[in-house]
This record gives sequence, C-alpha cells and structure tokens, in this order.
Amino acid sequence: MGLAEKTLARIKRAVRENTPNPEVTEARNPRDARTDEVHVYNALWGIPPKLSGMPNSALQRINSFLDHGRAKSMTILTFDPNTEPAETKQRLLETGRIRPEVALINLWHDLRGLSDEELATFDGTEVVEPVPAVDGQREEQAPTHIVFRAEDTGKVIRRHHYRADGTLLVTDLCDASTGRRVILHDHAETPLIEWDQARDLYNQWVERVVTPEPSLVIVDDKRIGEFIHEITPRRFKLALFVHGTHLKDASAGNYGQYLPQRAETMRNLESFDLVAVQSQQQIDAIAALGIGVKKIRLLPSAVPDSAYPNLDNTARSESAGTVVANLSKLKRVDHAILALHHVRQTGHQATLTVCGTGPERDTLATLISERNLEGAVSLAGQVTNVPERLARSSFSTLTSTTEGLSLAVIESMAAGCIPIAYDTKYGPRDIITHGVNGYIVDYGNPHALAEQINEFLSLDETTKEGMREAAVVRARDFDSEHAYARWKAALEEPVKFHDPKPFESPNYARVRTLAITPGKDAVQLAIVFADEEKIDNKNLRLILKDRASNYFAQAFSTPDGWQRADGRTVYNFTIPYAVFSQSAGRKFDVHVRKIGAAWDAKARLKLPSAIDIIEANGLSWFRTEYGNFSVKVLDAAQGDEK
Repeated sequence: MGLAEKTLARIKRAVRENTPNPEVTEARNPRDARTDEVHVYNALWGIPPKLSGMPNSALQRINSFLDHGRAKSMTILTFDPNTEPAETKQRLLETGRIRPEVALINLWHDLRGLSDEELATFDGTEVVEPVPAVDGQREEQAPTHIVFRAEDTGKVIRRHHYRADGTLLVTDLCDASTGRRVILHDHAETPLIEWDQARDLYNQWVERVVTPEPSLVIVDDKRIGEFIHEITPRRFKLALFVHGTHLKDASAGNYGQYLPQRAETMRNLESFDLVAVQSQQQIDAIAALGIGVKKIRLLPSAVPDSAYPNLDNTARSESAGTVVANLSKLKRVDHAILALHHVRQTGHQATLTVCGTGPERDTLATLISERNLEGAVSLAGQVTNVPERLARSSFSTLTSTTEGLSLAVIESMAAGCIPIAYDTKYGPRDIITHGVNGYIVDYGNPHALAEQINEFLSLDETTKEGMREAAVVRARDFDSEHAYARWKAALEEPVKFHDPKPFESPNYARVRTLAITPGKDAVQLAIVFADEEKIDNKNLRLILKDRASNYFAQAFSTPDGWQRADGRTVYNFTIPYAVFSQSAGRKFDVHVRKIGAAWDAKARLKLPSAIDIIEANGLSWFRTEYGNFSVKVLDAAQGDEK
C-alpha cells in the first residue's frame, strides 16, 4: 500500500470513529433534527445546458448525499421561468449528472398546475388598481414566458407568465417609475391577489412544497439567498452555500462594498441555520466585518470520483501545462499565456493547453498570435476528458481574480498535476501547501508566475514525483466521502433559535450616555441606553452603515456588559479602524440590533443633545440635525488590515 492509500485509509477510519450519529426524537423541532436522515431540497435558480461552477458543484453534492448519506428524499427546486423540469431532468439523466430518484420541480411549472381553489390559499393584497394595458416591445423567452421592454431604454417593464392552455397566470409589472406589482390570476384571468415584490410569491411557494418533516433546504444561488431567509417561523433547516466571494472586490481586502447580489444575504447571514463556505480565508474575511460566524462551517465542494484517474506518469509530458477555465475576464487566462511566453524566453520549451470556452476566446487567440505562440499554446475548447489531460500534464495554472474554492486546482492535484496559482481570494491558499504539493505566487503577477513555472520545471524528477504524490493525497481530502462526512457533522449540530422581541421603538434606541475612547488599532464605544429595560438583550450588534453604498460592518457587545455604580449596564463595542480603510470621505450611520434579529429590525441610535463632535484617528463622531449618531471618515485607512 502506497503513501496515498495509507493516508486515505487513516482519514476514513478517523471519520468513522469520530462522526456521531444521534437520532431525531419526536420532541425535537424538525428544524433542529440532528441527523442526516432528512428530506433534502436544493434551491437553484435554474440548471443551464452547459454546466460549470455553482450548479455543477451543487449536483456533485447531491450525488455525495445519495452515495454516503441517508436522505429520505432528494429534490431540486428551481425558479427560472424558462425551465421545463421534465426536459431538464431528462438531459441531466442522459449525461449522468443526477439519479432517477432525484425530483426536479419548478416554481412556474408547479403554479401552472394549481386549481383556482389552491391559488386562493396564497396570501397577498387585494387587487384594487386596474392592471395597465400592455405596452412595450414584446419578446418571447419561452412559450409560457413573455417579456416586454421599454421602447426607448430596452429595460424590462413587464413579464407575463402563462399556463399551458394559454391563460394568463401572473402579470409582473416591474417598471421602476410605477413600482413593482406581481399579480396572480385565476383560470378566467381574473386578478386574485398581488404583491409588491416577487419574493413574497417565491417564499410562499417554498413553504408550500417543503412540507415533509424533517427537511433541509440548501440554497446555492445568490438570488435565492437574498429572500428565502425571510421565511419565519419555519419548520425546515435552512442552509446557505456561499460558493464565491461576498465582496465586490475581494482583492482589495476584507473591507469594501458587497456584491449587489450578496448585500441582502450578508445583512441577514445570521438568519440562516447553517452557512457553508469554501475556505477558511472567507470565514476570516466575514469575521473581520463583525458578522457572526458561529453558524458558518467550512464545507468545501466535493470533487467527483472521476477526477481521480489511474495515474501513469510515464505518459506525462514534463514540460506540458494545462489551464481548465471559462474563457472570461474573471479567469484572466491571458496571464497564463503571458507567463508561458516569459518561460519560453528563458529557454524552457514549455507548452500550454487551455481547456474551456467563453467570450474571451478571440482575444486570447490574438494574444497567442502576437507573441508567436501558435505552436506552444493551444485553445482546446470544451473537452470531456479533463482528468486524463491533467494526468498527462506536468503543471497547471490558476490566474483568476477571485474564486470560491477552485475545483480546477483540486482536480489538477488529483491527477498529480502540480498547480501553480495566484494568491487569489479565496481558496488556493487553503488547498495548496507552497512547495509541498503546489505553489502560491503573487496575485496578478505574470512574471512571478513564470518564475515559479521555471523553478518547478528545473526540479529533479525525484522531487517532482514527491510533490505529485503529496498533491494526490491532499486532493483526497475533497473527495465525495470526505465532503459528505463534513456535511453530516454540520447537520447533526443543534440549531440555535433566536426570536428577539422588537425594540420598543422600531426606529431608534435612545442613548443616555456615550463614551468614545480612541486606541491604537481600534476605537471603543461605551453606551448606556436611556430605556435599558426595553433593550431586553445583552448581546447587541452595533451596525455602521455606509450612506452611499451597500457596505456595512458590525461590532458585538460584550456578553454581559458591566454594571455602573447606579446599576445601569454599559454596552462596550470595539471597532477596528481597518473597517474604514476603503471609506475615506464617507459617512456611516450607527444602528443597533439584537442577536437573531432581521436587518430591518435594527434601530438608529438617538443621542442626547449634550454630545459634542469628537475627532480622533481620522474619524469624526457627531450628532446629526435629527439627533442621530453618525461618523465621518476624514482620512484614508485608519489602521492596518490584519
């Protein structure tokens, strides 16, 4: 038995011995079912014909649950109006991506099959205003989905969703000038009810279909994560899988604007029962923002068993490199091509095969021609034998601007192909041990990438072989069995329920006294509330919300505060200056909310009139003309980002 097999056997034994298997009891709330024997629902917006990234990862997780778990049932929920569930499932079955026992249902397909009596059970507002006449440019997305665009701007102003018999099911008026109206119609096309946001319809549908107990809903798509947390109270466990970065520019550090599709999710992250992320780096980045991480678990995606080929190093070309990536600006494959050009200029006759398709293909072909690399770099397009190609290659490169985990790196290691990756957030640093099973190089630096390729190619064969064996061992940590064992352990943890009472005033919390103490790396706020007895919560979140963007940061109060001589509780909040490092000139409004409370339940801090402006360390803390607490960032970064 070789080193890789021995290591794998030891890991499997440890997982079996240390994984508890408590059974669910009748007395326990189904949402707190501490077992993997549950009905599993996987929420995706849709499943495109060309699978990659997030949907591919979700399907692989479903297979790992079926292979190694005890799921009572397995269902995929989809929300895309252009998805036909029967056709989609058949396509996935033909390509071996799902099993026959996996159910696939779609919001719009399901609604089309409901009777008028069933539609009447949905909760909404009575339709009072008439439905405006149709206008705009008509565009058919599918036979049951018609879009109308404004003639002047091309923006979508209206959507019609139809039943199979041609009757109107839903009118979605999305003209920003008039406000959102989502109107549900009966079979006679008479308006039944309406909502001012589509998420109300989506959530009611989820509650309708997720009825067996105990159940688990795993949300993969960003769009679904923005609204599904609003289902409360609920009787199913809700897990969010964060596949990629939550920041608009992760390369700039941990502090800055959120991705628009992630902002609402990050504001309500603690509303989920479980949050799965791909890397420890991302957990640290979320924690740096003061967002609670007690529910976050490191549950990286599973790699399919097909990614581990039977290795035959005699067929490996020691000078061959491979890139597996979508040809998009996000992946920056041009950096890999430029690096190879530098390598060849130093005398190494290395080659590079790029596997993937995308909008940047023509641009990359031009770059190859300009650098006279036609014989050295090939654009292979979409291929079906990635593991075999990697097994015949010596090294791979990763040059992305951002990653969730990078299955491409793991698949490369599984094939004994040494990954040479930018220090991209997030993932490579969590997977690769530099110089042992791969390499991490300076982010965004093709010259550094080239130097590392040169160094690796110059190693003796014994050293290379040792690295390849170590890479295969590391890749096994991400196979489906290990991936499921991590999920199983997370599912068996108890769910912590928080249902805080709202503040006495939904708009503000009055402050009696405030002390601001600047320190070297952070500022401390000590707050005594005027209506302390109405706070009714020892664990408060202090929220600093940027007025001009979706950026916010939090600080936790100490668990019990401390008591003054007059018996009042002092709530202490420590705010690192680093949270303002990308916010020069911006103003932040200060709020508080209780642990477990939704974002909308936060309260503005209202200060007594005696508070003066305090300026220190580039921050100006002040009382607004309405008596509220705010802070302005006067200078650039206040402290070093750790």
